[in-house]
Amino acid sequence: DIPEGKSMTFKWRGKPLFIRHRTPSEISTERSVAVSTLRDPQPDEVRVQKPEWLIVIGVCTHLGCVPIANAGDFGGYYC
Repeated sequence: DIPEGKSMTFKWRGKPLFIRHRTPSEISTERSVAVSTLRDPQPDEVRVQKPEWLIVIGVCTHLGCVPIANAGDFGGYYC
């Protein structure tokens, strides 16, 4: 069980798997972002199947490093 507002990291197929139990506030904030301002322009509704869960492979597409959780401008993942 992952409490609402918390993240956990697991190893899956040799890669870090980040799972975040998003709060209603986080979901609302993500859905209010203008898609045109995103580098990878997809709305939140397309990125997740169940809005309360964010599940991503934690490998940076730039250099292949593992991003740090709860960092960066939006408290997300940053490397």
